[in-house]
Amino acid sequence: MRTAGLQSALWLIYMTLLVGSLTQTANTSHIGRVCTTWGNYHWKTFDGNFFYLPSTCNHVLVSQCNQNYEFFNIQMRRKTVNNIPTISSIILKLEGSEVELNKSAVVFNGKSCDNKQLCDQIFSSASFGNCKGLLDMESFIKACKADMCNPENETDSVLCKTISEFSRQCVHAGGKPQQWRNATFCYKKCPYNMEFLECASTCPDSCSNPQTSQTCGSHCHDGCSCPAGTVFDDISKTGCIAVDQCPCVHNGNVYKSGESYSFNCRSCVCKSGQWKCTEENCPGTCSVEGGAHINTFDGKIYTFHGDCSYVLAKQSNGSLYTVLVDLVKCGLADSRTCLRAVTLALYSNSVQDSR
Repeated sequence: MRTAGLQSALWLIYMTLLVGSLTQTANTSHIGRVCTTWGNYHWKTFDGNFFYLPSTCNHVLVSQCNQNYEFFNIQMRRKTVNNIPTISSIILKLEGSEVELNKSAVVFNGKSCDNKQLCDQIFSSASFGNCKGLLDMESFIKACKADMCNPENETDSVLCKTISEFSRQCVHAGGKPQQWRNATFCYKKCPYNMEFLECASTCPDSCSNPQTSQTCGSHCHDGCSCPAGTVFDDISKTGCIAVDQCPCVHNGNVYKSGESYSFNCRSCVCKSGQWKCTEENCPGTCSVEGGAHINTFDGKIYTFHGDCSYVLAKQSNGSLYTVLVDLVKCGLADSRTCLRAVTLALYSNSVQDSR
């Protein structure tokens, strides 16, 4: 029997036992199917016998005769309020399920189906303080109470979904709910060392893009996110790390923060996921061949037919040294030039090699 069916059956039993008996209007032959209790500890059995049993113990009213006692039975307990006997609880057991009726709630398999106080506490907690006045609280409390009536192995699941939806609706309405889950209630497991947040950026920061969240709007969503002060390592896939621990990539190779490489007179160091490069002094050669063919330090080749003294090399930001070459025409054609002399000037001194 489903929960709704059990509740309907219990409500009928509840009304029957409180009022005294079902009203028989059409067919009095049903009298043999009714047992009742009322007032000051009075009882009437199915076979018409009357008893007076003043007791506050738990009594079995009805059970299945030809089957196991636990398969079906109805129990009842009284208590005295201001010296007046009052029914305090009714319990129905049917096919392994148990429903208890009392003044404050309907309890199904140990779970309260009308625990308004608990639902009020959930939606009025500090975690949802920013949501007050933004949503229809009473409607969510009704949904919460309905969830509490689910079978024991499903209650937490459906209740968590209702609270999650309340949190999401709060975000849509402009609120910012705080963390309400914990290790024993509606826990959400996240990969790596991420944590589940009720209001996380829709554009999470990463080592490749550490400032992505600043490009998005203020709208947030619930989901797994890196803790504050960390970003996701989308390069090495190691989870959430501090920005200054982010690695870098060069030519398909991953470098840890602080590691470096050098290439073509450049030295690059990985810092916080970004390359910081500096130019370095490198050995090089420049030359003049055949009086017209010039090779530069950066590997470029020129053919130049000159007839003058030229600066071949010099210090870029000083006068420590200067190398001069003298090119002259040495043939009938203008394209015939020869190297006549090379002069090396060091400070104010010079050395010349003539040919």
